[in-house]
Amino acid sequence: MILDQDQIQEIILSLWENSAVLTKTAQQLYLHSQFLQYKIDKWEELTGLQLKELTDLTLCYQLIFTRYYLKVFVQVAQNFLWSPCHRNVKRFSSIIKTIK
Repeated sequence: MILDQDQIQEIILSLWENSAVLTKTAQQLYLHSQFLQYKIDKWEELTGLQLKELTDLTLCYQLIFTRYYLKVFVQVAQNFLWSPCHRNVKRFSSIIKTIK
């Protein structure tokens, strides 16, 4: 859901870097502050998460990085599973497919 929203991932990361200060975030992303506020309000309508609140912002930030590290883990696991020296390719590849 986070990655489906236009620009929201960049907004969340920038808000995190700028301690949830909207003016600094708008400057960093080269967005008008009212447009940034519109995007944040739209996000709140869709999810109920208020990016101005530190707890909600932290949750969204952690979701982004959890998704990123899960993708990295799957890629590393797939590279390991398809190496010619590994004997249990079929068993482990079925596990990886369930993770996706």
